[in-house]
Amino acid sequence: MLFRSKPEIQYWLGKALEKNGDRAGADTHYRRAASKRDFYGFLAAEKLGETFRLNDRPVRRDQHYTTIVGRPAAYRARIFRNLGDDARASQEWQALTKNLSPAENAQAALYASEIGWNIQAITTLGKGKNWDALELRFPVAYENQVRQLASRHGISPAQILAIIRKESIFQPGIASKAGAIGLMQVMPATASHTAQKNGIPYSGKWQLTEPDTNLEIGSQYLADRLNEFGHLAYAAAAYNAGPARVRQWQAQFAGLPLDEWIAQIPFNETRDYVKRVLEYEKVYEYRLGLPHTSYNNGAVRLW
Repeated sequence: MLFRSKPEIQYWLGKALEKNGDRAGADTHYRRAASKRDFYGFLAAEKLGETFRLNDRPVRRDQHYTTIVGRPAAYRARIFRNLGDDARASQEWQALTKNLSPAENAQAALYASEIGWNIQAITTLGKGKNWDALELRFPVAYENQVRQLASRHGISPAQILAIIRKESIFQPGIASKAGAIGLMQVMPATASHTAQKNGIPYSGKWQLTEPDTNLEIGSQYLADRLNEFGHLAYAAAAYNAGPARVRQWQAQFAGLPLDEWIAQIPFNETRDYVKRVLEYEKVYEYRLGLPHTSYNNGAVRLW
């Protein structure tokens, strides 16, 4: 029953009934899906003409906060982090959060967020299975730069933040096994080509750990893909798997509406990536106080 309760399952059950002419039955499943903060929940809400359910439950300081912050491990973690010793800071943080209750976890996550340690805020919330504290789970870091770049490129800042949240969880110095670097996980070859094409100063891959350079190049590349493909779903797929593969999939699955096209993406990683980015875009519209945009932007057939 837990499997059937997932928004994705409810959405496709609803769509199957709708295709068979049972709109009333379809709406029953769409309503179940639409109650959740999920890509398919958001699709179902659009089907019903309803607003998206964000189900935000903010964390506020409570009686546990002072106790958590006052522990020696919390102090040491903050000091090591300020000194740039993230390894030692993480060790102290693991010791601090090892045996906390869910309520205590939430307060520790709040503290991590307050000192700008977004990755620890997010992972600590996960330990307590607290998925609804959106301010902590979806930080708005680098907001000024992101808004400026989005305005310059004519795209939404929510789209840039969704990519950052999925790619690096706001860790500027992170590098993937494949060689992607920084906030927007830009490959050095992609960085070099994008910078040269658009006149962006770039001297080498070491610059990709600098937030300003990474955001400049990453947002330009994202804007290029949005201009090429016309919808964030295709642009996100290209960001993850490469534009050539997206062109191939568009030809292979020509004529499919967007929801079915996403389901046909043959790479599990890319298929999940696209759904998460589209979900995160709506969360960040909420976090930034932007109006929620429809997935059906006129460039593609949604369903």
